[in-house]
Amino acid sequence: MSKETIPVRQGEELNEKRLERFLRDHFDLENAPLEIEQFANGHSNLTYLIRVGAWEAVLRRPPLGPTAPKAH
Repeated sequence: MSKETIPVRQGEELNEKRLERFLRDHFDLENAPLEIEQFANGHSNLTYLIRVGAWEAVLRRPPLGPTAPKAH
């Protein structure tokens, strides 16, 4: 885990099986487990660090629940 990430907060989990199936169908990934961490900062979008072996990506998703009218 990096200094910028934390374990995924309760209630903000991703569907790991669905995400892993999508990633393996669309990317040439090594045979390593899927790891998901969450960036602690940020107020609008939920942001995750996705890792499979040496491959890394950042996934952003809209916040859960209603969004403030002036949110990006």
